[in-house]
Amino acid sequence: MGATAVRGVRRRVEDGLRGLDAGASLADQVLAWVFPTSLLAVWPAVAGLVDPTVRRRYVRAAEVLAAHGFGGRYPELLATLDGGGVGAGRVREHLAGLAVVFEEVARLPRERFAFGADLGAAGRPVVFGGGAELVAAGRHREAMFWVVVTYARCLAVLAAVDPERERVWRPGFEAVLADLGVGSVADRRRRADAVLASLPAWQAVVDAVARRVVAG
Repeated sequence: MGATAVRGVRRRVEDGLRGLDAGASLADQVLAWVFPTSLLAVWPAVAGLVDPTVRRRYVRAAEVLAAHGFGGRYPELLATLDGGGVGAGRVREHLAGLAVVFEEVARLPRERFAFGADLGAAGRPVVFGGGAELVAAGRHREAMFWVVVTYARCLAVLAAVDPERERVWRPGFEAVLADLGVGSVADRRRRADAVLASLPAWQAVVDAVARRVVAG
């Protein structure tokens, strides 16, 4: 990880959020929004030479920001994901609803999807054990990242394999989106634009983290 990697993260945020496709399926729209948005958490971790991981990227961002004197900026970063907060009880409800959908999707053919293996036996403890662990640690808001990602992936599989079942489970997914404040195309576009507008300020933070790492 170095300066090139740090610059690359910003480009991926910009390219992803500028290219949102309002004509894509709901699941694809959400995945196209949430991953570039979450790269805002990856950015300081990369600058701090810390592996951000996939599922725990927000926790890693909090740790890096705090270690370099920017802990006060973390609530702003986390709000780009959930709009200001989803309660622990509600996150548990979403995990429980997702578990039912997950079990159905785990029985379906998923080979055509790059993420198909994540929706089977190997992915179950990561999603549900990991999610419960975050909630128990008071990181329920952070847990919503992998909840929304996994829900969207499940619905993407259902839409391709069994569209009727996708329609059955869509209300649960829509409830997740509503709690995150991104229930509509306009909501997602507004949140994406807010992240894009914040990038110069975050660039200053990331640059400061990188300088401190170099200085030791």
